[in-house]
Amino acid sequence: MENATLFMEFFGTKTPVLKVLDFLIDNEAFDHSKSDIARGAGISRATLFNIWKVIERNGVVVATREVGRARMYKLNKKAPCGCKSVVALAKHRMVPIR
Repeated sequence: MENATLFMEFFGTKTPVLKVLDFLIDNEAFDHSKSDIARGAGISRATLFNIWKVIERNGVVVATREVGRARMYKLNKKAPCGCKSVVALAKHRMVPIR
């Protein structure tokens, strides 16, 4: 895969949820609005809004603050879905199995 992150190469698919996870992992130091997440993940806002309930319900993101009317979110590393493990896996420097 050209210009693919290790995370995307490992999972070998580009579903919207994985694109969002990939973006949040790569930018974990900052919080982002939903518009920023959609743009950074390379998906439409409509697609993000369609999957957002699943992302939020599973605790993948946590709201951090509000800037004007926009609510900001970060990756929830303490999520029961194992986001901390996914982050560790994505940052691991081993070559993915093909």
